[in-house]
Amino acid sequence: MTMRTLLVFICYFLSACGSIPTTDRNLTNSTPVILPPAPLLNDKYFGEPLPVLTVAQIFSLSSAQKQDFQSSLNSSKLRSLRPGKQIYKYIEKHLQYFNYHADTLIATDTLNRNQGNCLSLAILTKALVDLTPVKISYELVETPIIYQSEGGMLLSSQHIRAVLTDPKAARAYSGLNLYQGKLIIDYFPTRGTRALRMVEEDEFYSMYYRNIAAEAMVNKDTNLAFWNLKKSLQLKPADAHAINMMALLHARLGYPQYAENLFLYGMEYGEDSLELLNNYHALLIRLQRSEDARAIALKLQQFDDPNPFKWIQLADIAYANKDYLSALTYYNKAAKKADYLHQPYAGIARTQYKLGKPRAAHSAMKIALLNSSQAELSSGYQNKLELFSKILGKN
Repeated sequence: MTMRTLLVFICYFLSACGSIPTTDRNLTNSTPVILPPAPLLNDKYFGEPLPVLTVAQIFSLSSAQKQDFQSSLNSSKLRSLRPGKQIYKYIEKHLQYFNYHADTLIATDTLNRNQGNCLSLAILTKALVDLTPVKISYELVETPIIYQSEGGMLLSSQHIRAVLTDPKAARAYSGLNLYQGKLIIDYFPTRGTRALRMVEEDEFYSMYYRNIAAEAMVNKDTNLAFWNLKKSLQLKPADAHAINMMALLHARLGYPQYAENLFLYGMEYGEDSLELLNNYHALLIRLQRSEDARAIALKLQQFDDPNPFKWIQLADIAYANKDYLSALTYYNKAAKKADYLHQPYAGIARTQYKLGKPRAAHSAMKIALLNSSQAELSSGYQNKLELFSKILGKN
């Protein structure tokens, strides 16, 4: 989907998809655990329980859709193929004009409308796989993070792809990325894409509810967001993204103590999360707790996440909030992790310019230009480089 993570996220599957709130701009002008208990969650703030789809409903297909799929598998064009390749060909035929759409849809709606985000397509793929002997797994993929600003929140997107395993496949099918019995289905496949890690099934399920919650938060439907996040946490209690979003939700409604308890819970039980730490830091700043905020800032600076895009993400948030010194620190971290990328150096350049250091901005932009490969990007970097050169000439 695209997964949305508040700057919050959520796409998961064949390209950039869902979103997760990474940060709430209103705030800033597997270890076994159980669902966050009171006083971390208090249902009374969010009205009567709203109906939330079951996992079975998310991945169900109509009788007509199932019949069409089975008929296609038995057709002369597909019946001689391995099951994994049959699914690939079915998706290729029925979704060749698939329209990317930001909304997260269940399987039957994705097939009917021929649209959806990455997660929607991943959900549909699983629904089809469940009708065959093929096995499915999911990989979180390293791609440049995509940002959107909606409803006062900065949203970022992750990328997940589906991997189909045909137990009877004994050889590779050329042109389909099928190797050792595995077929990778990717929305917008990119050469050299690297898988970061496998995504467990419960986490994949929880992503749907997380995406729906992110969309609800953008639309300021706090009740819908809460009940979907609660379902997400029931499936994956240690999900740092869902914990982060739940904390942001409480903070937005004016319950900072609940928000802080959730942030602390996430720090203790959740996976390491730069977004969670950054949002907790923003909350402490808002509450004017400077000493506590400095302690979290130190944790952020000492954090050693190997993914450069995480640091770029954090730097972009800091830059958007005019915290240029922090932004520069994080862009430099990203550059050290991956000195072949253009994004960190472009970030360093614009940040140094804001800090009144055009010479340093000029030097960083030269590296960004050298590292860029797309003509449109290179042209933009060249224009900025010429601007910095003119400024230096005047000085």
